[in-house]
Amino acid sequence: MSNIPGIGRRFDYSTQSFLAFTISPGGLPPGIILYLSFFYPRKWLQLRIAAFNATTALASAFSGLLAAAIDQLKVGGKPGWAWIFILEGIFTIIFGAISYFLIPCSPKTARFLTEKERAHVVSALKYDGSVSEDDENDKFSWREIVRAAKSPHVWCLAVMSFLNGTLLLGLVYFEPSIVVGLGYTGNRAQLMSVPPFAVTFVVAISAALVSDHYQCRGYTVIFLSLLEVIGFTMFYASTSNHIRYISLFFSVSGTLSTLPTLMTWVANNSTPHTRRATAVAIFAINIELGGILATWLLGSLSPAPNYTSATITFIVMSILLVVFSTVNLVYLSRENRLKAERRLTMTKEEEPEGLGDRSAWFIYKL
Repeated sequence: MSNIPGIGRRFDYSTQSFLAFTISPGGLPPGIILYLSFFYPRKWLQLRIAAFNATTALASAFSGLLAAAIDQLKVGGKPGWAWIFILEGIFTIIFGAISYFLIPCSPKTARFLTEKERAHVVSALKYDGSVSEDDENDKFSWREIVRAAKSPHVWCLAVMSFLNGTLLLGLVYFEPSIVVGLGYTGNRAQLMSVPPFAVTFVVAISAALVSDHYQCRGYTVIFLSLLEVIGFTMFYASTSNHIRYISLFFSVSGTLSTLPTLMTWVANNSTPHTRRATAVAIFAINIELGGILATWLLGSLSPAPNYTSATITFIVMSILLVVFSTVNLVYLSRENRLKAERRLTMTKEEEPEGLGDRSAWFIYKL
């Protein structure tokens, strides 16, 4: 198995699942976020994105239990850990192939909806601004890519995605270090990794329900970031591995639950299709860049088991998430006020076409 500095031949299988999502292959996660944005109005989107992300936390929890069972297999001359990759890989390929035939391309082609239901869904999405009223506006356009790259709120969220990406991958190193520090090894260590991810599932879904109900993306990010501050501060301030283990419930749940909130925020406030796709891509790229920083930060720059410099950096990054969330809230609130003033001086028909999220009739989600 892989070696982690200061830990030796010990790498928690549930954490591997977490890592696999964090440095996810290709454009799968941002592609799924973009896909979901074509099926649900903006006000209902976070619960769906959170369900997708939270299943990762739930899978991470159950993978510890699953890994503990599969690790006992000694078949075909292969060690138990090898069968974890083989079996999980086989199931992934099978379900991936099945999904090609089951998942519709758009609400218009959803076989599980009646013609009347399809028309209602499309109408609701157009009214909400999730898709353009004119299908031509949702076609690929280089101009929309440039417009996305010029949007201040897109880059504000890009900075936040970089910060969150660094924290996400950083936790890959924290969790096994803490579990090993408690004196657990082997299957017992697998089981000890389960509770923080199980709690994360509950926190992520709860945060999504509140965020969707009150339409408070920014405030949700601030609250979850404060959980991160608490978790990383506990890790830094204590030398007790038991307290450090408790800190995982704050840092893991806060960090992993922040991700779907940020994803929803960036998808909510960018339209038409090409502009939203570009914004989501910029967001995803910065998550991966944050992961690269975390790899170096928790290596030679901040050795195990205390990761002192890295922990201080994570506390600062968590605070910066609060700061940039506040900045984005202020900016979007100001833009909404200006749009309200423009709506008083013109009709929708008088407004130039193709403005997308810059239209006075497109209200940014806060």
